[in-house]
Amino acid sequence: MIKNREKKIALLHIAKKQTGITDDFYREILAKNAGIVSLKDMSEEWQFSVLISVFNKMGFKNKSQWACTPAQKWKINDLWQRCSRSKNYEGLNNFAKRMFHKNVFELDKREASDFITALIKISREIESEKAI
Repeated sequence: MIKNREKKIALLHIAKKQTGITDDFYREILAKNAGIVSLKDMSEEWQFSVLISVFNKMGFKNKSQWACTPAQKWKINDLWQRCSRSKNYEGLNNFAKRMFHKNVFELDKREASDFITALIKISREIESEKAI
């Protein structure tokens, strides 16, 4: 059984549109990767996972659901300004690359949350050093 089936079908339709593939190629992807003719036939979670993976490899980026939020971006930038010596984007991006092997604003929501936690710890350490 597939949870949030309608939302996942809508997401796959967005992926099809965003990647700009033809209907014939789309049907081929469905058949070869998920063993279905139409998304209406999708009934298993693995089918969605396989299909979204295929579209991701083709360049689909679902920015609304998984990308870090504007609030997370603001918090990351604010914390960086408080705890960094360099205070520039290059330094922030290098720090993110060391942690996640990707640019800072390519982080998904979970990674951005982990990044914020790390920056908060650093900020607290700096504050405690200043108090000494």
